[in-house]
Amino acid sequence: MRGPSGRADGRDNGRWLALAACSMGFLVANIHRISPGVYASELMREFNTSASVLGLLSSSYFYTYGLLQIPVGFMCDRFRPGLVMGIFMTIGAAGSVIFAMSGSLAMAIVGRVILTAGISAVFIGAMRLFGYAYGSSGASFATGIMVAVGNVGGMSASGPLAYAVVNYGWRASMIAIGVLTLA
Repeated sequence: MRGPSGRADGRDNGRWLALAACSMGFLVANIHRISPGVYASELMREFNTSASVLGLLSSSYFYTYGLLQIPVGFMCDRFRPGLVMGIFMTIGAAGSVIFAMSGSLAMAIVGRVILTAGISAVFIGAMRLFGYAYGSSGASFATGIMVAVGNVGGMSASGPLAYAVVNYGWRASMIAIGVLTLA
């Protein structure tokens, strides 16, 4: 927006920063969503389990994410959505590390649930932030950009993630993704 002097008043920078931060958060959430598919064979071998049991690990993401959308929405309405997103993403980073360090399938599922609980605030928090930053007329445009960045990033991350898993192992890859989540 332009102030009385005709110069930008700094609000545009805040809009772009909110869009960039939310887009990167959604990209990380999509990387977490696709990651078990990339290293499924390593997980099956490590935990000596079948593909159907491994499906439970993968589905824990979707169940946890779905169950937390309403409470996260209440928290984003009650508190600052950026604060809620920051706290939850920190929890997600911790869950990623717990998952990476798990010694059993049960602990891996616990880590995955904590991870998902952490990233469950990205989409709802972003909707609130976009409402504040862009108003009703621009929030849908910002949402479209965020979803596009997140989905393209999530799809294109499977190749580099597969490379990292082959060269460094799934545990080191998950710790790296956890660090990215924290950032």
